[in-house]
Amino acid sequence: PHTDFYAIAKEKYFSETKKYLSARSEIKGTQYFNLYPTFARRPWFDGFDLDRAEIATISRIRSNHYNLNYSLHRCGLVPHPRCHCGLSRQDINHILWSCPLYECHRAPMLQSLRETLKSP
Repeated sequence: PHTDFYAIAKEKYFSETKKYLSARSEIKGTQYFNLYPTFARRPWFDGFDLDRAEIATISRIRSNHYNLNYSLHRCGLVPHPRCHCGLSRQDINHILWSCPLYECHRAPMLQSLRETLKSP
């Protein structure tokens, strides 16, 4: 039937896209591709109740491109990767889990995550 053409075209498009992204990952986005090498037919956020800003924030964190000194230093936008607290490089793990400058925000964040990500 004529509907087979759609399925064949869709599969060919997906296959060609995989080839293209695999080739591009050798030049650009290598670190991200090494972390998330699988190709999904749906985006990672499919099935989650997230707004655009939340999707963008999580995507930036996943791809290691966020507005903190460690990421900005790699792009040559700031002179050093250190955190303002002086203890470590300013990356997302440091800010979320160990930076003393954000200690007061940590407990409310964890409580919000517990409520949002309820498990059975």
